[in-house]
Amino acid sequence: MASNLSGIEYSYLLKQHRRKNTIFLVVFVFIVFIVCTSWQRFVFFPIIVSSVSMQPLLDSGDVVFVTPLASVKPVEDKIPVVSSVLHCINLKRGDVVLISPDLKNEKSIFMSIIDYVTEFITFQRHSFFKKTNLVTQSNTVRRIVGLPGDTIYMKDCILYVKPKGETYSLTEFELSDIQYDIFIEGTDVTWSREIGFPGEMKTIILKNDEYFVLADNRSHGIDSRYYGPVRGRNIKGKLFLRYWPIKKISLF
Repeated sequence: MASNLSGIEYSYLLKQHRRKNTIFLVVFVFIVFIVCTSWQRFVFFPIIVSSVSMQPLLDSGDVVFVTPLASVKPVEDKIPVVSSVLHCINLKRGDVVLISPDLKNEKSIFMSIIDYVTEFITFQRHSFFKKTNLVTQSNTVRRIVGLPGDTIYMKDCILYVKPKGETYSLTEFELSDIQYDIFIEGTDVTWSREIGFPGEMKTIILKNDEYFVLADNRSHGIDSRYYGPVRGRNIKGKLFLRYWPIKKISLF
C-alpha cells in the first residue's frame, strides 16, 4: 500500500514538474517574442545590403543596423511625420534610409509579431504575411535627397533642388549637411528605354509628405526616378551603423 502511494506521489510530482517546465517554456517564448518585436520596432534591427545600388557608400553583403526611432522634420505643421512612436531622431536631407512600401498593409497583431521576429532573424529578407506593391519588391536602402515642398530636376545624374520659399536651385550636395559621393558611369545595359535616361529628369514639385530618394550608384539603382517620390509612411528607419565587415565598421 505504501509502495502504491509512493508511486502515485512520484507520478504526481513528475506531472507537476513537467507542467511547470511547459509553462516556463511558453512564458519564455512569449517574452522572446515581446523583446524581439519591441527591440526591432523601437531600437534597431539588422539588414544585409543585397545590391551595389548604394556604392560607393555600401557594398553588397554589408550588414548594417537601422533604427526606427526616426521622423522626418516637418516643413509645415500639416506634414505628417514618419510612423514612429518615440520620434527621437529627425531625418534630414542626405540621410540614408530603409524604405518599405509594405508598411501600408493591414495585418493583425499576431501576423505583425510573426513578421517582426522573422525579419529580425533573417535580416529583413523574409516575412510570412507581407505583400509587395508597385513601389518596389522589397526593403530598399536609399538616400533622402528631396523633401516636401522642394522643386527639383535632374541633370547629368545630379539633382538640383530649390527648397520651398527659396529663389534659386542648388545641387543636392550644396544643400545637404551630410557629405557623400555618388557613382556615375555609362547607362546600365539593363535600363529600359521606356523608363527614360536615368541622368535627366524634368522639373517636379514634391507634395506634402513626399520624399525623393536616390541611389548613390546612379547608374545601377532603381529609385524615385522610376517609381516616383515615396511617402513618409514608407520610410522604415535610418541607417546608423555598419558593423560588417569588421574592417569597414562606421557610423552614418
